[in-house]
Amino acid sequence: GRDLTGEGGDAETVAQAADILLLFSHADETVASKMLVHAVLQDLLLVVQESTRFAPATLLAVLKCLKNLSMGPSAHVLHLQRAGAVVTLVYFLDTVADDAPYALEMRGQVLLSLYHLCKLNRLRQEQAVVCPPSKGIVPHLQEAVVRSTHLKHVALPMLCDIARASKRSRTELWKYSGAGFYLELLAQEAWRDDALEALAAWLADEPRK
Repeated sequence: GRDLTGEGGDAETVAQAADILLLFSHADETVASKMLVHAVLQDLLLVVQESTRFAPATLLAVLKCLKNLSMGPSAHVLHLQRAGAVVTLVYFLDTVADDAPYALEMRGQVLLSLYHLCKLNRLRQEQAVVCPPSKGIVPHLQEAVVRSTHLKHVALPMLCDIARASKRSRTELWKYSGAGFYLELLAQEAWRDDALEALAAWLADEPRK
């Protein structure tokens, strides 16, 4: 396999490798599954972890690649979890600057990846919410709801699911006025049922709050 992050490769070689892997990630499950070996995933995630070393277009290609892999079957998602994708992607949201090239698109790719990784999985939801020293995904989701129309449909379901994830997740939600956020959602007909379910789950477990 090609070493995506090797010190010996120049920027053009790394960019070409990222583009090839992005192409493979669009392929059928058999081809995409070949990318799920630990060494390849570690290289992809290292690009995200050391994002300032790489050209913005290369970083965006890698984020798209991870997003495509996250949309695969549960076995693919489990490989990403074991490689540390959830925490790496949340940390990236903490570090990407608003004025960085492709910043909005990068955030979108990361949130979509986390949506697919965390969907219907309490363990990965908690990983995304509670991952010190990061502040976790909750404030990023709330920001996406407020600032980004096209990411709202991704961020809101995740925020509503988090209330049902675990006690630790609800503790983090409380730090960021999660209950008030759900109450505000009650005014939006499209999200009323989700907000009610989230509040019901919260109150059932922690009625004193």
